[in-house]
Amino acid sequence: MPSTPDAGPVAARPDPSAAGTRLGTRTVFSRCAATVNLIACLQDGMATGMTATSVCSLSLDPPSALICVHREARTRDAIVAAGTFVINVLSRGQEELANRFSRPGSDKAIPAELLNTHAGPDASYPVLNGVAGALMCRLANVVDFGSHSIMIGLVEQVIEGPADAEPLVYHDRRYVTTVADLDHLARRITDESLISALGW
Repeated sequence: MPSTPDAGPVAARPDPSAAGTRLGTRTVFSRCAATVNLIACLQDGMATGMTATSVCSLSLDPPSALICVHREARTRDAIVAAGTFVINVLSRGQEELANRFSRPGSDKAIPAELLNTHAGPDASYPVLNGVAGALMCRLANVVDFGSHSIMIGLVEQVIEGPADAEPLVYHDRRYVTTVADLDHLARRITDESLISALGW
């Protein structure tokens, strides 16, 4: 009988927990531009929050959204205890605020002067001043997977923010300028050049 050709060693299936795979996954997702948000809730009567980009619309019927929070994050337990949370869509220019609440181990308490006391049905929904928009959610479900919790919220009230609001965007591990920002800048430069040419 003819001998069967040696197919050689069978390639091992990649281990999804391998360091290389984790690093590669992180790198690929860093190339996905994302709006920067501050997730806020009440903890012992005090507004507290964390910066997050893992935020996604889920459904319009019913209106809902999901956030992904590390299972060991203090904000995760605070949201579960409160039963409500706010997705504050940060505006361009709020980079310092985003950095402040993204540092591990930092104080997550939100100072009262940063809060919009006129927004929301009551104080259980901490809405920040100057945001591009906000979704006030009631926690509907929590699904733990790996290192994170997928937290689903039913949207109870919305603040749309200014019509020309420009959200803060993060891409490739840095804040970036959007096309809308460039268009606004181009119009401003054109207007200023025209004013200069006319001698106004």
